[in-house]
Amino acid sequence: MSAVDPLPLAPLQQVLLTSPTLRQLEERWLEAGGGAPAFAALRAVALGDRAIPFASAVAEHGASWGEATAIVGLADPRRQRSLRGLDGWEAEVGGHLPTGSLVPSLIAVERSICATRLPDLEAAFTHLHAAEEAIAQLPTESARQLLLPHLLHAKGLAHRERGDYQRAFTALAEGFEVATLLGHRRLPTLAQEWGTLLWSSGQLEAALRVHTNPEVRSILEAHHPDLLARSRLCAAKCAIDLGELDTAAAELAAVEQQDGAGDPLQPVTRGYALLYRGELHLAASAAEVADSGSEPREGARTGFELVDAACAHFEGSDPPEHPGLLDGKITIARYAIATDDRDRLLAVLHTLLAEAERHGCLEARARVLLLESALFVSENPPLEAAFTDLMQRLHLINNPAILMQALANLYLHSLRHRETPDQAFLMARLRNLQPVLERSCWQDLYETHIEKRYSWAIENRLAEMLEAEEMLFEGEVEC
Repeated sequence: MSAVDPLPLAPLQQVLLTSPTLRQLEERWLEAGGGAPAFAALRAVALGDRAIPFASAVAEHGASWGEATAIVGLADPRRQRSLRGLDGWEAEVGGHLPTGSLVPSLIAVERSICATRLPDLEAAFTHLHAAEEAIAQLPTESARQLLLPHLLHAKGLAHRERGDYQRAFTALAEGFEVATLLGHRRLPTLAQEWGTLLWSSGQLEAALRVHTNPEVRSILEAHHPDLLARSRLCAAKCAIDLGELDTAAAELAAVEQQDGAGDPLQPVTRGYALLYRGELHLAASAAEVADSGSEPREGARTGFELVDAACAHFEGSDPPEHPGLLDGKITIARYAIATDDRDRLLAVLHTLLAEAERHGCLEARARVLLLESALFVSENPPLEAAFTDLMQRLHLINNPAILMQALANLYLHSLRHRETPDQAFLMARLRNLQPVLERSCWQDLYETHIEKRYSWAIENRLAEMLEAEEMLFEGEVEC
């Protein structure tokens, strides 16, 4: 295989950083003086006109097309999603890589991401440390800088899965910032993960800003149609949860228009489009009932029908999309929580909990337990045995923001119905969440889920305790 024509690093790097598709890369490559035979090899290992996620790395090591093809080959999602695929690719290309190659570092990063998604956190952090060591030994600062967004992405995912949201925030925020400054190819993916983390931690307004970031949107609109649809759906979900229903409707309409304009959605994306359209109808119906005091009518019926359709879509996928199916069922349970049939709903939640555990859906498991805690915020809570059972399962909530909401629910219940030891235990659990949440996140959650909801019962006692422990923070700190 012929070598790349020697080129100065700066113009070649610029070509690779700013060329989102193979066709544009080919044109700019030839304009910059790159060899056509070398590009033919590059094209042979890529997928159609898909973007090349790791193409920017080629700029640092343009003397070896063995490495170039290895880097581009890593863009194949079949390798990225499989530890076996990554092992096989490393064995296949290992003998063709130059000293100081970027490929071992990239493979270690992707191994960490794969292990996180299994989830196998011990393996994830082992691969993450290997990636950090490999990147630190790269021969130039520019090479290390090109891989920094990849490394920070993997770090953010691993820390989030472990429940350390403070470190996850730090890694993904830095990754987003670095990728934005570099115009890095990882920017759209980092934006998606960063926005999702903000949403799952209750930072809805910040999440909506990330998902509607103009710079990211322009990249997605030009080159990443499926990621664009997913970003719009995430923005719609944030807007629904914020009560900004017009914004949500606009985002959903854009997704539906995209689907009908010759750019069909991926199956999972189509399922979430149905689910969030249903949630929008349910939210609008709930707002109407709150304003008028009337009974829910056509809007609620339509909403539940759409959510049911989304569940059927997820269940009928091959293989079934269990996270989406659970999200749909949790939506139905959340809107049914106002009913008087507490025992039946509790049984449904236990069924959902078992389903989430069976399929390894940890975020869904946490949200089911949050719904169960909400049953205790009523004049007719479940029996004492149900409270004891839930207290023993709080450790299953690996999302500290969700745990804080659940603890606030149970603390209110304990003030009404429990003895001092239970109250003290829940108070201590609330205080102990501070080390794994960013300061502004803690403040927002405290205000939303404690001060505003239960000020009559909780605010003074909890505020005094937090001040005594120096757990309240002064000033505004962005998450």
